[in-house]
Amino acid sequence: MKIQIFVVMLMFSLVLPAQAQLPGGSWEFGWDTDMDTTYVLALEEDWDLEDTIKFYVDNTQSTTLNLDIEYEFEDDLPIDFDGPESVSVGANSNESFEITITGTTEDEIRQFGADTSIELTVRAKQTAGSAEVRTEEIDGKMKFPRILKLKPTLSEPTDELFAGSSVPVDLLVENEGNANDAISSAEVSIRNCPHLSVSKLDTLENQVIEPTGVNSAEGKTFELRVEASSSHQERMCDITLTVYSEGASTSHSTSMTISVKAPTSNTDEPIFEDDESSTNTDETSALSSLSAAQGILTILLAAILTRKP
Repeated sequence: MKIQIFVVMLMFSLVLPAQAQLPGGSWEFGWDTDMDTTYVLALEEDWDLEDTIKFYVDNTQSTTLNLDIEYEFEDDLPIDFDGPESVSVGANSNESFEITITGTTEDEIRQFGADTSIELTVRAKQTAGSAEVRTEEIDGKMKFPRILKLKPTLSEPTDELFAGSSVPVDLLVENEGNANDAISSAEVSIRNCPHLSVSKLDTLENQVIEPTGVNSAEGKTFELRVEASSSHQERMCDITLTVYSEGASTSHSTSMTISVKAPTSNTDEPIFEDDESSTNTDETSALSSLSAAQGILTILLAAILTRKP
């Protein structure tokens, strides 16, 4: 019996010092940022990314709480995480801590796309000496916003445009965003030339444009026709073409200047007088000759009559 009592007392003597190192109370670890749904990163139109998310530690213990913080995420992500590796929270305190998120390069962000989520796990470990006392972890998902940016470019025609004719003009539409977009419609405005028009705009409608340069995708080229009426004068014409994005409900424009040539006139052909003009000229010449002969005869006759016998 004495031996059993001695063993029990020895066990208590070994356990109590270890328990004395553990502070009373508890602590909580969670997201301060709303991460219940997929968090959309604050990506700018110029692909610049600098965002922050926060976690909190609520320490209800009567002593300071020291935690080691670990981060787990996939390799080769187009973003970098920067957060504290350890935190200290005073007794009966609640504190928040920031994780800074920055982007890498435009190409890497566009290549990653807007439909793939990024998962992040954050762990908080409480230790006593070299022993791990408690570990809590939180998870969160985030993604890039959809950036849709169509870029139309008109090319100068290779042929000259004459009044009463038409020439083909190429339109290249690229997608500088990170998700597929479509052209809902297109329109043209023309300045200085009311007798000029552009046809085949309907071929652009509902055309899907993939992100240019992502997965070797290229922009799409469309052939339009610029037409000048036969009454068009020779002048320079300004053409502005606008395409409308189906996904973003935005418009994007491109402009060009085209020269319209008037029909070439032939000035080397001989000029012929009409028959009536020729007849009048001949009659006038004949009358002039007759009048001169009559005048000479009159003078001779007067000279003969005035001579004395």
